[in-house]
Amino acid sequence: MAHSDSVTTVVRREPWPSATEAWMDPPWLMTGRSLTAWFMAPWDCVEASLSPDLLPDHAPSVRVRLRLYDLAYAALSEDRPGVTAPRSGRFREAVFGVPARSGDVVGEVSVFMWADGGDYIAWGREVFGWPVLHGSFELDGAFWDGDAARATSARMSSAAGSVALADVRLDAGNDVGSPAGVWLTPRRRLERAGLDDDSRDVLVVRPDVRRPGQLSSGTCRVVVDLESTHPFGSLSTIDAEVVGAAGFEIVVGANVDVI
Repeated sequence: MAHSDSVTTVVRREPWPSATEAWMDPPWLMTGRSLTAWFMAPWDCVEASLSPDLLPDHAPSVRVRLRLYDLAYAALSEDRPGVTAPRSGRFREAVFGVPARSGDVVGEVSVFMWADGGDYIAWGREVFGWPVLHGSFELDGAFWDGDAARATSARMSSAAGSVALADVRLDAGNDVGSPAGVWLTPRRRLERAGLDDDSRDVLVVRPDVRRPGQLSSGTCRVVVDLESTHPFGSLSTIDAEVVGAAGFEIVVGANVDVI
């Protein structure tokens, strides 16, 4: 008599895993302001930050960015029955991004990230695998209060040290292009609570820019004061180009591939 194997699918109902989830499902609408400083960093900093599988073409120095955000977010997904996660919130964030490549896909990896919103830290790490750590922020000056043409400073402090944008000078109305890009996000997930091998993949996240906001450009100083063992710990004070974006709207999590 022929034998046929059958697979039983277990359906687990909401709320799952509990009613006190930290986040709603993606996508999320992000609105706010950011300052992005672009500067050259030694190859050693990039090499120490990335898997060899993600390194860009070798060069003595590489153009990287430090971006500081002041953001509001809102979940665009439907409510989950029985789940009490917040649908909206605010947070501030600092991100070092470096150029990267995964196969034929070229983009950036957010290698170091700090934020002050617990709900954002939770879904950033759990959904995307972003390496978000806790940080404290000081955003001073007219740019953060609504004047797109001016900014004074932005600083993030954490257990690893601090990073800051100082002496920021922006000219309003400069045509600096759209902030769109491709975010490569390497993830590592433990199987059976670490008793089995882990699984590794790369998310390709393409943010949808609904409104680039009012863009301006200028100059600043990037001030890095991180512990000596940090991959960027050898950096100190660097002259940089800076781009301000005020009142932008982007959707994160609606266009995601895995490789």
